[in-house]
Amino acid sequence: MTNLGIYYEEGYGTEENPELAFQWYQRAAEKKEEVGIYHPATCYLLGYGTEQNPRLAFECMQQLEEMKGPIEYSYAVLSLGLMYQYAIGTEENPEQAYRYYRKAAEAGEPEGMRMLAWCIENHYGTGDLALEWYRRAAENGSEEAKKDVERLTGSGETQKDPESPAGGGETQQDPEPSAGSGEAH
Repeated sequence: MTNLGIYYEEGYGTEENPELAFQWYQRAAEKKEEVGIYHPATCYLLGYGTEQNPRLAFECMQQLEEMKGPIEYSYAVLSLGLMYQYAIGTEENPEQAYRYYRKAAEAGEPEGMRMLAWCIENHYGTGDLALEWYRRAAENGSEEAKKDVERLTGSGETQKDPESPAGGGETQQDPEPSAGSGEAH
């Protein structure tokens, strides 16, 4: 069902039709198809094929995050972080934004890593911990995070230093972030 929505959204083999795309996405969401839930969320957010409704977009993202599926989980938690940060479909809540950015970062989402580092640097922790998350995001392909590493270190260094006394420690001797480190206090 999701694929039919994509065909109508993109005009594959048929004329582009946002309303029909949204209807097919809704049907997929009703069947609890993971990707099917993601598409109505973005449609509600952007007003594509339906009336713009940030609150329903937020609810769809919450539902997707609760499913913890492998396909769209990291995107859903990143989106929830952004929605909490910018009060999209919900009230602004910096603590929840941080929480969801952390989940996205831990799920391997480079932009989640970058946003977590930004939160730590600006609101929740030390610059050293922010640098670690920027480095992780850069190592996972975030071009913006590479710029952030350069801004904080004065160099473009994002890799481990094989010459360090620890045999592979960070060039700045910063501790490796773990699942329990960096919590807001």
